[in-house]
Amino acid sequence: MEGMMEMKTKYFLDGLLFYHSQVLYSPGQNPLVGWLKPWMLPEILNVNVPEKFMKMAEEVNQGGARAFIEKFNAEHHHHSMIQADSDMADEEE
Repeated sequence: MEGMMEMKTKYFLDGLLFYHSQVLYSPGQNPLVGWLKPWMLPEILNVNVPEKFMKMAEEVNQGGARAFIEKFNAEHHHHSMIQADSDMADEEE
């Protein structure tokens, strides 16, 4: 993945889509699909990326990927299925 991030392209790389290729998907939020901005890769996947991707992201200095994702989810009314499961486990105790 690090080699791919170093490649020169004719297009702007907005992010990387991660999905499970063996699953049939329906519209809506799905825990098997993810979108990461290039600057998120070092924090989330421990993958080095060229400095140009880190410089482009003011979010890196504003709490990182987790803060960005939480803000995005709040603004778009997405609710984490992982958080919901965690909250349910807390209620059962």
